[in-house]
Amino acid sequence: MQAYVAAIVPFSTTIEAASLVLEAGLATAFGARPAVALMESAFTQYAVALGGGMAGAGFVATPPPAPVGFALLFAMGPAATREEGLQRLATKIDVWARSGVAALVAPPNTPQPWA
Repeated sequence: MQAYVAAIVPFSTTIEAASLVLEAGLATAFGARPAVALMESAFTQYAVALGGGMAGAGFVATPPPAPVGFALLFAMGPAATREEGLQRLATKIDVWARSGVAALVAPPNTPQPWA
């Protein structure tokens, strides 16, 4: 995820810290059954931590709304291939992440999606 969000605009100064939050949350999720709710929580906490680092660039962040949608994704059933499964997961996370918004603190206070 660090490489994915490194190019995100606006820039976040908390990429590394947010990644550690996500890593810890997913470790907890994968040790639990069912893991879906804890996975959702891990990504929500990640987005909040990442958004907090956008203040240094002069933005107020609104993280993507929860949930990512893992339950619906997993309800689709197994993918035909590992690659297809990974692509489904990556697409779901990407669409969710891009729904975050950051507003410039100074005029013209322009909001922009995390991209």
